[in-house]
Amino acid sequence: MLLLDLIFSLLFLLMTFNLKNLYAFNAAEKKMINWVFVFHTAVCFAATPILFYGGDAKHYWMYPKTEPFEVIWGLVVETPRPSQIMFLLNYFPSNVLKLSFLPGMLLYSFIGFWAFLLIMLIVKSFIPDLSRLKDITLARLPLYPYIFLLPNMHFWSVGIGKDSLLFFSVSIILYSLMNVRKRWLGLMIGVAVGYYLRPHVLLFLAAGYGLAMILSAKLSLFQKIAFAAVGSAIFFPLLSNVLEFAKIEAFTTEHIENFSSGKSAALAKAGSGIDFSEYPYLLKVLTFVFRPFFFDINGIPAFIASVENLIQLLLFYFFFRNRSLKFIFKSNIIIRASFFYFVIGALAFAPVMSNLGIIIREKNMLMPAFLIFILAAVKYKLITNTNK
Repeated sequence: MLLLDLIFSLLFLLMTFNLKNLYAFNAAEKKMINWVFVFHTAVCFAATPILFYGGDAKHYWMYPKTEPFEVIWGLVVETPRPSQIMFLLNYFPSNVLKLSFLPGMLLYSFIGFWAFLLIMLIVKSFIPDLSRLKDITLARLPLYPYIFLLPNMHFWSVGIGKDSLLFFSVSIILYSLMNVRKRWLGLMIGVAVGYYLRPHVLLFLAAGYGLAMILSAKLSLFQKIAFAAVGSAIFFPLLSNVLEFAKIEAFTTEHIENFSSGKSAALAKAGSGIDFSEYPYLLKVLTFVFRPFFFDINGIPAFIASVENLIQLLLFYFFFRNRSLKFIFKSNIIIRASFFYFVIGALAFAPVMSNLGIIIREKNMLMPAFLIFILAAVKYKLITNTNK
């Protein structure tokens, strides 16, 4: 099957490289996207042995290879959990096509790279020429193109598993919401992926978009009330699924604290976490957003994550120094929804996370929104500089 692996590997690479040609990027942007492609693909090849010998990726790919379709389908019907959904999604390429692990990684790398292009298209909707980002520097480095080369974002969007699909799900939902009439299919795909793999992420995204709509000056009071009612009708059924997923019995402070304390203690005992169950809530949020930091370094991955978190810290400093929050509230609905989604996600994840590895992984689902509202702040800075 080596020949088939080689053919499909080249096919997935060519699909990834040429994906940019489906969209209206200019020549300079396509050149930049080529560099993102090179970096993304390099991360994919580097991550392949790491994920094969550790993590869930190998299991998601190899288990469907050994079982008949009836068994895989039976698992999905009996217990439609995220892992069973992954087995079903991987059954055709892994079992029917008999592809090995590397072509599988390149397939998921294609999906992750597509998400980056969708993020760029959203940003391009309010910064028509992305090369203008060169006018803004961070620590004397231009944001463009380095803002699209944060290594952890690429690492978690090239691997076989839920993370790449969720990164794509968030990106395509936000992109589709810009023009639902034309992109309703993309919206449905994104919602389906989010619902079956991580319903709480979909819940946060729905809540962020709902808040952005309710705060819209274009809606009348009646429309806001109607939208809030519809949002509530969607929110609470999703909430029950989220609570079932997280194994929380009821949405009360006591139950959430018990859940958080139990996880923190278990992880600390195993030596794989940091017990911050006694931290003040604000400190938990800051831990989720900015750690691991340099004092947490215990290896190369932690160092890379620390550098990326330093960049994010500087970007937040840029955001607040330039008083961008006011601009966000006056901007279009996708920018506002991205901001609210990131804030809601950080506030919700912070009390129930204590493992730094899981924090990095879960935070990556919020990163499409982070890039969107941070680069909206950059637009505000560009406008300010032009008007001076």
